[in-house]
Amino acid sequence: FQITQIVNLLDIFDTLPQEMSKANIFEKDNFSSFRNVTKVCKDATYLDPFSSMAASFKQKSNLSGVLVNIQLAPAGVVCLLHPEINYEDFQDGLFLNNTSSIG
Repeated sequence: FQITQIVNLLDIFDTLPQEMSKANIFEKDNFSSFRNVTKVCKDATYLDPFSSMAASFKQKSNLSGVLVNIQLAPAGVVCLLHPEINYEDFQDGLFLNNTSSIG
């Protein structure tokens, strides 16, 4: 499934592509650039409903350990993801930190 299909049905997410395109671009290294989208991507207006949907999809998928992260990338920019830091699908103190993916 694609979470984009469901998000497209919800008006609340309609402005995200425009918000992504307005954000300032900065280079992280010689191979990649990012957009400064922290403010909009941490906005509870977007984050709360997305996190709720993504958590539900992840739980109901029965893909524990396989589906370890769900992301929404409007205009090709990773903005919303769940979980940001995933401890539940890993053992022995391992985890997946996705926070650097935003932007």
